[in-house]
Amino acid sequence: MAHVEGSPVPLSSEPPLGVLDADAPTPFGGPSLLRRVVAEPVVALMIQRALVMDVAHPKVGAGVEDHSQFRIHPWRRAWITVDTALRLVFGPTPTARAAARQIYATHDHINGHLAEPAGTWESGTAYTAHDASLLTWVWATLVDSAEVAYTRWVGPFTAAEADAYYADMVAFA
Repeated sequence: MAHVEGSPVPLSSEPPLGVLDADAPTPFGGPSLLRRVVAEPVVALMIQRALVMDVAHPKVGAGVEDHSQFRIHPWRRAWITVDTALRLVFGPTPTARAAARQIYATHDHINGHLAEPAGTWESGTAYTAHDASLLTWVWATLVDSAEVAYTRWVGPFTAAEADAYYADMVAFA
């Protein structure tokens, strides 16, 4: 993998993260456990939990600190997250693709460097919102928070439902 100095993301011959496959099927065209979980209003109460867990990762936290207006508009990031997730999960294919493109376009501008050491990362360590490990971290907070909300306030999953939920969330990722 080649790297261009000053580039926020190493360059390679592989397509970068954030490039949509226009021919890929959208995963939620019909009934799914994920749709059932997300349809429960109580699940939305956990979005703040997920967002707090997101920023527990030093690089995600730096990206949010450096590139969002959460201090000025504290509910805006939560609303945007919920709105985008709803369009991804319940929207027809064009709507879901537009929501995904919105995420990728927003992430295109989220690149920087840690201002101070954090965990195993030194000050000056680069981050990008297109980093697969950071995207996976954020995805995991959504998986966990939605599952906790649903199983705590609606009802537990059967073993088959837990497997279906995880499969849906993998497709969502």
